[in-house]
Amino acid sequence: MGAPAFPAADVTALSDIGSHFMQLALAAGNRALPACLPNPPVGCVLVRNAEAIATGSTQDPGKDHAEAMALTQVPGWLSDA
Repeated sequence: MGAPAFPAADVTALSDIGSHFMQLALAAGNRALPACLPNPPVGCVLVRNAEAIATGSTQDPGKDHAEAMALTQVPGWLSDA
């Protein structure tokens, strides 16, 4: 059974800690502007044990997405982070 899915527009459904990490992801996405345009400004936060272990944001067109950028910040295997 996977994690519960939350509607994108309903951030009130998130827990306080989930809301905190969502705010970090939104801030990371905003930092991508305006360089990421015309791509959308997306942010990604990788979380383990209620701690942000990496963040990323959309890069210039033709470069990495937010998720790939966050993954490059985790040394070794993600399962070891």
